[in-house]
Amino acid sequence: MIEVFCTNVTCKNQAALILQKLSETFTNCYFNFDLEDCDNILRAESRKHHLNVDSIINLVRESGYRISILDDN
Repeated sequence: MIEVFCTNVTCKNQAALILQKLSETFTNCYFNFDLEDCDNILRAESRKHHLNVDSIINLVRESGYRISILDDN
């Protein structure tokens, strides 16, 4: 399962901190940012487990950033 999010994370240091928190919390998932994309994309992937989208969103928001699911359009 893959989910793509739009964020307001803009720098590598911010992204690294969030990635660390996400990786520690969701040990069976892989995360990465594409900060060169205009939507500052966060990708979440899990090959064996269901992604808990609400928990991912809450963690990023608790870190002080905006995040929303990127529409398929």
